[in-house]
Amino acid sequence: MKALTKVERQSLFNKFGGKCAYCGCDLPARWHADHLKPIERKLTHQNGGGFVQTGEAWRPENHAIENMMPACPPCNISKATLDLDGWRKWLEGHVRSLNAHNTPYRLAKAYGFVKNGESETAQTAPIAKPEEKPAEREKPRSPSTSAATRSAMPASPPG
Repeated sequence: MKALTKVERQSLFNKFGGKCAYCGCDLPARWHADHLKPIERKLTHQNGGGFVQTGEAWRPENHAIENMMPACPPCNISKATLDLDGWRKWLEGHVRSLNAHNTPYRLAKAYGFVKNGESETAQTAPIAKPEEKPAEREKPRSPSTSAATRSAMPASPPG
């Protein structure tokens, strides 16, 4: 597959004003050009164990500048070969798991350190449309713990 030219890469960087298309953070110097609809590279088994890329893709038609998004490495790496809806469901599953099985996470939510709850994940982390800047996205709703409840809590966790 053909690499992006410097002009294409700069155009992609500017598509979201130098922000990650998924989380809205400032792109680092070594940002990724992600395929919104994945291409999924073919792998072959290597003698001695492990897999290596063959240089071919399962969906080469998705390797087009129109299908690419500027992404920070954590977003692109965690998205991997998932499409956007699949990745959101994967992230929501992690939030459900944290809510069900992680006491420090639940305490952090109760103290207001975690601002996005399980039901808000899809609404507060949408992919931005190229014509809108990430800062113009809908702001997250307030956390489920009210300000009055948080102010009644001790300044630090008991313990």
